[in-house]
Amino acid sequence: MVIVPGYAILALIHHWQSTESFWLLGVYGDISNGSASLLTFYKHIRNFIADLVLSPDHTASWSGCITTGDWNLVVHPDDHSPHSADSAQKRQSINVFKHIMDLCHLQDMASPSAYPQGFTFSGNTGRKTWSSHLDSIYYLMDSWFTDRPSTVPTLWSDHKLVWAKCGIISPRVQITVAAPCLPNIDSLTHSKKFWGLALAKYKDLTSQKVTLESWSLFKKDILSLGSRVWKISTAEQSSKWKVALRGDAIPLEDLPAAVEAAQKYVKV
Repeated sequence: MVIVPGYAILALIHHWQSTESFWLLGVYGDISNGSASLLTFYKHIRNFIADLVLSPDHTASWSGCITTGDWNLVVHPDDHSPHSADSAQKRQSINVFKHIMDLCHLQDMASPSAYPQGFTFSGNTGRKTWSSHLDSIYYLMDSWFTDRPSTVPTLWSDHKLVWAKCGIISPRVQITVAAPCLPNIDSLTHSKKFWGLALAKYKDLTSQKVTLESWSLFKKDILSLGSRVWKISTAEQSSKWKVALRGDAIPLEDLPAAVEAAQKYVKV
């Protein structure tokens, strides 16, 4: 949605892998007529978003929006060097911008106070050099997390590139973790130690009514037993091969590679 042509857009982003959707507001402050145009600009954005939030088509999907912008409006006095002159229009602009933050459930990525990591823009106006902090990346409080933003100098501009990592705290689709499983069953086929203990545990399990708790405990014991027996079996097999290979006068430094090659040959 184009809010102000050339200056502000609002987009609904769909992320297909996580099935999440979120709103993104992009802002480039209109200072074509100084503070007056900036105040009008932010009022227009505020009214647009307020109408959107109250519209039946978007009320259910609206949970706020991530916002990125330029350095034309900063909230904290210390974000300018030297401090910009106070004026009624500037105070009104800040108040309107805070209304936008409330509508969008926004929180400053940098911190609640002035941006602490340096200026993102420096320029000359007549005889005076002035600088502005980043105060224009905002994320959704309570539902998103973020790192502090960092600034990167560019070769093509007197502005710095600003980067920040952020994400949803509880996404709908979580990263899957494979359930624990037994080692390759072939490695346990000839192990009397494993099957004897496994059958004994199974007999204990079925000697009374099987419950979810007793089955979960049985499965956990079998997984632990299989892993333990596999490690012992692998170590024993390696020891046997080392003894055999030493008998063939294989140098000590070549033993690991020789054992690995011999085990692969046996599996084939």
